[in-house]
Amino acid sequence: MDTFLGVPIFVRGEVFGSIYLADSSERAAFDDRDEAVLQILANAASIAIDNARLFEESQTREAWLKAVAAVNARLLSGGSRDETLAELVRTTRRLTDGNLVCIVRYDLGEGPGVHVAESQTRGMTVSDGTVLDLSGTVIDEAARSRRTISAPSASAVPALHVSSEESVVALPLSGTSFGGGVLFASRRSDRPWGVDEIEQLTAMADIAAVTVEFAEQQRKERLVDVLEDRDRIARDLHDHVIQQLFATGLSLQGALQRPGDEETIRTVLDNSVDQLDRTVREIRTAVFDLHTSEMSTPTSLRRRLLDAVNGLSGHSSITPSVTFEGTIDSSVPARLAPHAEAVVREGLSNALRHAHANAIDVTIRATEDLVISIVDDGVGIDQATRIHGLDNLATRARQCGGSSNITSENGVTELVWRVPLSPRRSPLSIQHR
Repeated sequence: MDTFLGVPIFVRGEVFGSIYLADSSERAAFDDRDEAVLQILANAASIAIDNARLFEESQTREAWLKAVAAVNARLLSGGSRDETLAELVRTTRRLTDGNLVCIVRYDLGEGPGVHVAESQTRGMTVSDGTVLDLSGTVIDEAARSRRTISAPSASAVPALHVSSEESVVALPLSGTSFGGGVLFASRRSDRPWGVDEIEQLTAMADIAAVTVEFAEQQRKERLVDVLEDRDRIARDLHDHVIQQLFATGLSLQGALQRPGDEETIRTVLDNSVDQLDRTVREIRTAVFDLHTSEMSTPTSLRRRLLDAVNGLSGHSSITPSVTFEGTIDSSVPARLAPHAEAVVREGLSNALRHAHANAIDVTIRATEDLVISIVDDGVGIDQATRIHGLDNLATRARQCGGSSNITSENGVTELVWRVPLSPRRSPLSIQHR
C-alpha cells in the first residue's frame, strides 16, 4: 500500500467508524480535494447512521409504550396478579431479548427470596413459592438499597442459573407489600443495559409494584367483606334460627306433659315439623349467603337480593328473614333480575318504614314462576304508600306478564309479586282487602 487516506465517521459526537482509501491509481498521492470528497461521504454516512438510530429508537419506544399500555389494560380490566405479572415478564423479555426476566419477592426479614413470575429460554423453571438463596447478588443489593443496579459481566446469580458473564439489571419495586420486590433481567454480556432501556424497565417495575399493591388491597377488602358477612350471619342465626329451635323445643316439652291428648300432640308435632322445615331453609340460606359472598360473581341475582335486604335493614332494629326456594341464579332470566331487585327493595322499604312491624319474612321462589313474598306483622299499607310505591310494583308485574297482590288480614300484611319465568301474556290483578 503506497498511498492512504482515512476520514472518521462521527455520530452524536462519537467515532462510529472510518472511511479509508488506499493506493491511488491516477496519481502518486491523495490531495486535499480527495480528502474533502471523502469528508463529504463521511458526513453523509454519519447522517444516515444517525437517522437509522433515531428510527430504531422511535420503533423501540413505540413498542415499549404499547407494551406498557397492554399490561395496564390487563390490570385495569380485572386481570389477576399472577396473570398480569406473567404478561409483564413475557413482554419485557421479548422487548429486551433477555435470557431471563423475572420478578422476585424478597423478604428482607427472612433473607431468601421467593420467586413470583418468570420467563426464560434455558428451560430452568422456578415455581411460585420457591425459596432462593440470593445473598450477595445484585438482587440482594437492589432490594436492600432500594436503587437500580446494572452490572455488565460482573455479578452471578447461581440460584437463577445466571453466570458472571451475563449483563444483568435489578430494579426495586417501590412500595410493594412484600417489602423487597425486585424486577430482574439478564442477557448476553456484549449487550449492556442502556439508559433508555433502564428507563423502560423502571416503568415496567412501577406497573409490577402497582399490580402487587392492588392485588393485596383487593385481598384485604375481600377478607373484610367475608368477616362482616360471617358476623351478620352469626347474628341472624342467633336471632332467628336458635330462637325458633328453642321455641320448637318448648312446644315438644309441653306436648310431653299431655300424654292422653293425642289430637293436641299430633297438632304440636305437625307444627314442630313445619317449624323445623322453615328453620332448615333459613340455615341453608345463611350458609349459601356466606359462600356466595366469597365466590359468586357480582351479577348473581341471589347475591344482589341479599345485598338489597342487608342494605335496607342495616340500620333498622328489625332483621328480616330471607328464604330462597329453587334455583334462583340459573332459572331467573336476566330480563327479570332488575325487576326482582326493585320489588324486594320497594316492598321491604315500605314494610320497614311504614308498617311498624316486629317481624318481616322475605321469600323468593323460582319454579314455573318467579314469586317474591314479603310478609310483616305491622299495621298494614296506607293509601299514600300504595299510590306512590306499590303501584310501581304492579306496573313492573304487568310489563312482565304477571301480577301483584297485596293482602292485609288479622294484623298480617303480605305482598306477593308473581311473574312467569318464560314470557307469556297474563292479566294483572291487584287486590286490597
